[in-house]
Amino acid sequence: MKSVLSALDLHYLIEEWKLLINAKLDKVFSNKEVFLFQFHAPGVGKKYLKIILPSLAFITEHKEEFGEIDNFCVKLRKSLSGSRLRKIEQKEFERIVEFVFEKKDEKYSLFIELFSTGNLILCDKNLKILMAYKYQNWADRTIRGGIKYIYPKKEMNFFDFDEDKFIKFLSQANKNSIVVSLAKDLGLGGNYAEELCVISEINKIKTELTSVEIKRLFEGMNELSSKKIEAVYYEKEGIFPFPMKSISDSYESLDSFNSILDDKISKILEIKYKEKKNEKFDIKKSQLKGIIRQQEAQIKGLKKAIEENQNKGDLVYHNYPMIEKIIIDLNKALKEKDIKEINKKIKGHKLIKKIDTKNKEITIDIS
Repeated sequence: MKSVLSALDLHYLIEEWKLLINAKLDKVFSNKEVFLFQFHAPGVGKKYLKIILPSLAFITEHKEEFGEIDNFCVKLRKSLSGSRLRKIEQKEFERIVEFVFEKKDEKYSLFIELFSTGNLILCDKNLKILMAYKYQNWADRTIRGGIKYIYPKKEMNFFDFDEDKFIKFLSQANKNSIVVSLAKDLGLGGNYAEELCVISEINKIKTELTSVEIKRLFEGMNELSSKKIEAVYYEKEGIFPFPMKSISDSYESLDSFNSILDDKISKILEIKYKEKKNEKFDIKKSQLKGIIRQQEAQIKGLKKAIEENQNKGDLVYHNYPMIEKIIIDLNKALKEKDIKEINKKIKGHKLIKKIDTKNKEITIDIS
């Protein structure tokens, strides 16, 4: 199953996201690294854009349960709720999408980075970073508040090649094989690099191409980036925006790339969510069982204590005349004699075991 969107995947997805242009952003929800943007699009109605960091994004029909949102999401809501989405743009041939929002006299750019650990970066109209989900620092790039947002760029842009640039690219690219050059140096990824070789009728393991092959490959690039969307799902290979000539397996087909991503990925996420929910339920159930066992033990102890105290009460009740006489006689003796003398006298007494004049207590055995 597709867990990473390529730059070419994004190119086709954004074509379908254009229905969100001029939509009003109602709310933003989050659950750790899953973000859901709730839009109301004119003539379309309610739509959800789901961002799953680090590398997935698609319009979805599924609004999952969200708990308490984090501070970053709270700030996103404050800045963007009620704004209109005016532009969606992929940054060159990068896995980066810019969403431009307008709200009264304010303008914001929200950059979604779907590579490495993924990120959401909110900027003002001058692209100064206001906040980011993750503040990061590399040798040639920094993401932090107060500085201008700059995205990483490849030397070659798949969407902005002429034939001369392409010939120059091939002369400088990886010499292991043409498919490796296209996958890594051009950034197509393995599946689309192989597809380009197939539709251009090029042997993917070749290291040198003739001028005729270079021309076919260049034409194949234009074909690869301008296909009609006919989304497909291969059980082994995953999801693509169109049938792949380089894959011979049978496939399921849908008109919408977003729909098939939503259908397959959301089902997996729902299963994972239920498993996680059940796991939390089992943990809570185990905790409650432990509490119940403790309470049952406490109740058992209380019942035993009540029974013992009841027995003691019954003994006192039945022997009360005798106990009363002992107390009266003892109080009388204490007035006439010294406590030491009394203690000597009661030594070995059948009933009186101890006299504590300090705490005014007498211990009697009537068991």
